[in-house]
Amino acid sequence: MTISEALRGGIRALNGRKRLWFWFYGVTTIWAVAVAAPAIGQLFSSLGESAWAERMAGNFDLQWIAEVAAQKGGLPFLPLLVTAAAVLAVSAIAHVFLLGGAIQLFCARQEFTLGGFFQGCGRHFWRFVRLALVSALFYAVVWGVNRGLARVGEKIWGEGSEATPLVYWGWGRTAVLLALLGLTGLIFDYARIKLVTADSRKAFRGAIGAVRFVFANFRQTAGLYVVVWAIALVLLAAYYGMSRVVTQTSLGLVVLLFAIRQAMVLVKGWTQLLFYASGAEMYAALTPVPVVEMPVVEVVEAAEAAEAEVPVAAEEPAPQVPETAAPAAEA
Repeated sequence: MTISEALRGGIRALNGRKRLWFWFYGVTTIWAVAVAAPAIGQLFSSLGESAWAERMAGNFDLQWIAEVAAQKGGLPFLPLLVTAAAVLAVSAIAHVFLLGGAIQLFCARQEFTLGGFFQGCGRHFWRFVRLALVSALFYAVVWGVNRGLARVGEKIWGEGSEATPLVYWGWGRTAVLLALLGLTGLIFDYARIKLVTADSRKAFRGAIGAVRFVFANFRQTAGLYVVVWAIALVLLAAYYGMSRVVTQTSLGLVVLLFAIRQAMVLVKGWTQLLFYASGAEMYAALTPVPVVEMPVVEVVEAAEAAEAEVPVAAEEPAPQVPETAAPAAEA
């Protein structure tokens, strides 16, 4: 299967399940509001009717954080940070929960129903949690590689008088780090698809199988990943351009900007689901269906059992011809 075929199949699968978009949108929006509400309350309590409030009405200004920290220290932000950490943890758990149901629909090619969706959510939740713990080991390895490259650069150019080689080394190290992070994310995205497709609880074995699958089909899997990321970046650039053009100078423009931002939240969830829908198509096409071979003895026994079950029609007795008297002998 080509990348374009998988992408078209994923778009069809995703567009045929529009209610799935709004479940992810709703969960994302609820937790975003829970984080933003304390921040807005802190903002208005600290600014009141000052000129800062009028300045920050157009767009959020990070100078407000520095101003409050200079006046009152970091204590006012402590409840906000605790709330944000708790909400982000709950949001991550809810996201993993919903992801199991979404991948179940894509892999099984089922229509969206609340029963089927939440059945997949509950069935795969703890499997995905175990897979997340396994992924922590892989990300730790990536972080170790990054720290090792940093030490190598410091050892070679750290004592030199010129900082330029070390700066270039830092750029290269950042590129390697991003590539490894993307590769790890790709592997565990396919590990989720593999666990759902095989209906397996073995998270570590699923991760190793995903590593083999990704590297055996690297051009298709990585290419699809890059294409979906490119789509997401194009949509993000369009959103950024529109949000910079629309100024909050009237109530109508404020409502318009709010609608644009909510549309971007919906599009963000759509692009993530697009990868899983397209990845499920790619995985199904590139994974051979196992052929179960029966031993010859079992085949013979099965054939004999089938013949024994076929009813044999009872043979009808041959019709008896009534005996007739022998013709009288000729005189």
